[in-house]
Amino acid sequence: MATQSVFWKILLLAVVVGAMPLSPAQAQPKPVEKPKPIVTVTKLDNTTVRGWLIEYDADRLTVEVGPKPGSGEIVPVEWSAVSKVSNGLTQAKALDEWKAANKDNLCETCHGNRGNRCPTCHGTGHDHASSKDCAKCHGEGQIKCAAPRCKEGKIPCTGKCIKLSEGTWAKGAEGKTWRSIRWGNVELKVSSLHVGEIFELENNVPVSRGPCPVCGGKAQLDCAKCQASGFATCATCLAAKDAPDCADCEAGRVACATCKGTGLKPPAQ
Repeated sequence: MATQSVFWKILLLAVVVGAMPLSPAQAQPKPVEKPKPIVTVTKLDNTTVRGWLIEYDADRLTVEVGPKPGSGEIVPVEWSAVSKVSNGLTQAKALDEWKAANKDNLCETCHGNRGNRCPTCHGTGHDHASSKDCAKCHGEGQIKCAAPRCKEGKIPCTGKCIKLSEGTWAKGAEGKTWRSIRWGNVELKVSSLHVGEIFELENNVPVSRGPCPVCGGKAQLDCAKCQASGFATCATCLAAKDAPDCADCEAGRVACATCKGTGLKPPAQ
């Protein structure tokens, strides 16, 4: 009986201890919130706004001005009014972060840029006639895109798919173009019909994984620098300070007609 009594006492103690809340030393620590940075925003009119950078996106940044966070005045500042931010943040960086966060839902026309280069001035923001004597673009207001590997606005896919720009391709059977892929001593011959597919070795046998998820099986991507146009704005014409403004745009940009300036795919009808 004494042995049974001791057993039940131990069992009861174990249940009680198991039901007790964790002590502060045992409790999981709360994640430490990163403090908001203090920045100075210099505006185009040379006035400044200094405070805690609360948030930012591709349209504006929000600064809290006051003695301590949570007690100051909330001041939104449009990027169109900003000259510089003391921590190096730019609208381009903010837009890149926004596009990365929404990469699966970006507008297929403007690719998340919310607008496109003006077709009249080609992005210079100036009257197109002011480019007529430019020795760099010969009056076009634009030049061929110089981004690495850009060809007519397209670049090779950055994924692991089969691409015509990689490997040695040669004419072969059935009039198709072929190349070899090797994994050590395992070789696979594929035709150009498999461009955009991903092949991997499984149990020492080459297996197709289907279309590349990066490019959707196209084996190429739109060039981000020229927005798939194949052309870039002429820097010389862009810098012409005395040229009159283009009447068809604002600073060389027009709102995307597909997404209406949201940068996102239109909602399904």
